[in-house]
Amino acid sequence: MNYKISSGETSTGITLDSYDFMTVLDGGMATDTVVKSWGSMFVSSGGTAANTTVNSRGSLYIHSGGTAADTTVNWSGTLVVSSGGTAENTTVNSYGRLYVSSGGTATNTTVNRSGTLVVSSGGSATIVFNPWTGYVSFEDDANVTWLERDADIYFGNTYSGTI
Repeated sequence: MNYKISSGETSTGITLDSYDFMTVLDGGMATDTVVKSWGSMFVSSGGTAANTTVNSRGSLYIHSGGTAADTTVNWSGTLVVSSGGTAENTTVNSYGRLYVSSGGTATNTTVNRSGTLVVSSGGSATIVFNPWTGYVSFEDDANVTWLERDADIYFGNTYSGTI
């Protein structure tokens, strides 16, 4: 099924199943959405997704000017923040993935055990919690800040950058 949330409209509690997709347009809001296997959700400029859960093989894409707030990314789910997009208060759980492209922003991000955050060059992320078993990788010229300075961090061995 194809859902289109237009200006002035709010959707609540929609579940996107296999090959369903939702587009949140300028001035639209989607709340309490669950994105399941092979479902997709797209947030356009001026659109907002709040309290979204992305499950196995589900995908949430935040385009330029779009915002995702209070998102939970679970096993094999994917959240992609494109240039100009913003993800606020995201929790990445075991084997979930958050990708921040150049020009994208992720604030107040929690990366739990076996979760993954990847920040491309020119992207920005602030991390409030990242146990050593969560994985954070970032390219040179990415802006990554750990707000919880006492957390043990596992960087892997591929990327480098400035903390």
